[in-house]
Amino acid sequence: MGAWDDGPFDSDAALDWAGDLRESDEPHVFLRSLVTRFLTDTENGYDESLHRGLGRPAQEAMACAAVLLLLASRETSMAGFRTPKTVQRWLGTATTEVPSELLRQCLLALGKVEAARSLDGIVCSEAIRILIDELDALLLSRDD
Repeated sequence: MGAWDDGPFDSDAALDWAGDLRESDEPHVFLRSLVTRFLTDTENGYDESLHRGLGRPAQEAMACAAVLLLLASRETSMAGFRTPKTVQRWLGTATTEVPSELLRQCLLALGKVEAARSLDGIVCSEAIRILIDELDALLLSRDD
């Protein structure tokens, strides 16, 4: 089916990724590995795997950013975004701590998604902008 809207969970790729997260025995490792893999795969700037900031890696990065924000804020949903019930239930039981360094890496990943869209003349989505702004605000509120 692909993507049906622009939110962090509004694509098959994001929902598949969220399903894998729920089934993971080590969610903190799973979350970190997605961000690390994304940054490594796009290390040299624009990468075809981003597919104009709309491809599977970009969709997974957006879902991961949303989950990290929700985990760090101890919330199960975010205003303006549809969060699937299964993700909300997982977040309600999750005990994974979110280090600031991982949030900074996620912010860098979202910046790459935003840049890929800009390079291809695609207006940055409101969802990406909100995630970036929320990550910035969360990092500023932390002392480390």
